[in-house]
Amino acid sequence: MKEVFALDIGTRAVIGLIMQKTEQGFNIIASSRTEHNQRAMYDGQVHDVDEVARAVLKVKQELEAKTGIKLKKVAVAAAGRAICTQTASARREEVFPIIWEKADVVSLEMEAVQNALRKIGGEVDKGLLHCVGYSTTKQQLEDLAITSLIGQTGKKAEITVIATFLPRSVVNGLIAVLRRIDLEMETLTLEPIAAGQAAIPSDMRRLNLALVDIGAGTADIALTKEGSFFAYGMVPMAGDEVTETLCSHYLLEFREAEKIKKSLAIENKIEISNFFGEKLLLSTDEILEVIKPTVNTIAERLSQEILLLNGGTKPQAVILVGGGSLTPLLRETVAEKMEIPPSRVGIQVRERLASMLGEEEVLSGSDVITPIGIGMTALNNQGLHYYAVSVNGLNIPLFDLQPATVADTLLAAGIQPRSIVARPGAALVYELNGEMKILKGELGKPAEISVNGFPTDLDTITKAGDKISFVPGQAGTDAQARIKDVYTVSCQQIIFNGKEEQIRPLILLDGQEVDEDEWLKDGCKLIIKEKNSLFAFLKAEGYSLAELNKR
Repeated sequence: MKEVFALDIGTRAVIGLIMQKTEQGFNIIASSRTEHNQRAMYDGQVHDVDEVARAVLKVKQELEAKTGIKLKKVAVAAAGRAICTQTASARREEVFPIIWEKADVVSLEMEAVQNALRKIGGEVDKGLLHCVGYSTTKQQLEDLAITSLIGQTGKKAEITVIATFLPRSVVNGLIAVLRRIDLEMETLTLEPIAAGQAAIPSDMRRLNLALVDIGAGTADIALTKEGSFFAYGMVPMAGDEVTETLCSHYLLEFREAEKIKKSLAIENKIEISNFFGEKLLLSTDEILEVIKPTVNTIAERLSQEILLLNGGTKPQAVILVGGGSLTPLLRETVAEKMEIPPSRVGIQVRERLASMLGEEEVLSGSDVITPIGIGMTALNNQGLHYYAVSVNGLNIPLFDLQPATVADTLLAAGIQPRSIVARPGAALVYELNGEMKILKGELGKPAEISVNGFPTDLDTITKAGDKISFVPGQAGTDAQARIKDVYTVSCQQIIFNGKEEQIRPLILLDGQEVDEDEWLKDGCKLIIKEKNSLFAFLKAEGYSLAELNKR
């Protein structure tokens, strides 16, 4: 039976679990918990790799000692605030109708994803964000919605996508920690999704619920509706704000203030020893009055973010998880700020997870929901699997939110979509004697793409270790022509003063008289008068109009 090492790297603590999936649900074989010696995580992001790695190594070694299992792979989670979702479109218009091939459509999709990246402030060529997946939401031909562009004929096409991104700095920070202690990332999920997997049964996700995972530094938010999570957010305030309020008001060290905060739910009187060694015996009510403004602020920020993510509508209920959810006064204050009944705001704890067995004596409460959810997500094969593919010798990290194609990999490598599809050269449009004419540009040279030495197309699914070779396509040459290339000039033969002469046609280019060697310009107007008048010929020979009229 497969075991999963689930790891929750929090701002304050690191929790590790060894879990299995059973017929009855899930079983926790072993658990371990430790705290960082110093602040090494800020807002869910690794800042001190060595300090975080030390804590993770301690958890790993303890779990190995308990189970006898050599741990090599691990399931982890990124803070929910890290995810970015954006909708964007890409449009292409040709001079003349073309048949839209698969490569044209893929190129438009990739361009739309890059436009989504730009809309959220990402720089395409610097690769600061992982695109972990995208889906096409709309296709249009000649401004009309269509199911599929492939095989259709037209000049104008537009594609709209919804794309999901993760900051590389967040992912790379986690990977750096794991590599320090010889661990490989098996799956990655988002903390609010993991917490939701454990806290909200799948059949309840059809309701409009707000899940709030409150840690030490941040509160991650995920909303459910119609069976899935549909929106994510973050408030950069959580349990530490309350602890710091106690520190500043009573001149306490952080650890002492944290201990007092946890005692508020179980003690009526609390003895405080401040920085100078002065001892105070205070009632719980007195201390609650001190932290009340801070709790109000946190609850207000949470309520605002939930309403914003939910389109201004109140959710049916709010579910709190994480160690910070136990902050005194928070649950009822959230209900007050959301203007919903207190019974609609609850704290989910491990004890209510009927399908979760094992380690009941040491794993309880709301702060173990997220690591349990990380394990459940991995065992249900619902996380993002991390792997690398080489593009022209450069390793490109990928996540398999959806099967990654060659096109997805090139996009992740920062390849510009227009270098993949060989665009034809620009057409030359001109007017000849009042009739519009179009000269097509030359066809371009397609990009050369191979996987592991074999030629391939953009739809090929990539796998870990694949080596992609990419030679950019070359655009075709723009159309160009002289007048004589588009029109055969014929002359009239006459006898003038006993000699054979030619009357040449009158050629006007944008109103100026020219000869047939002149180059055409895009948008020009060409007029050719085949039957040029004899008067024009004689005038060219030096005769005036008055002289010709006398004769």
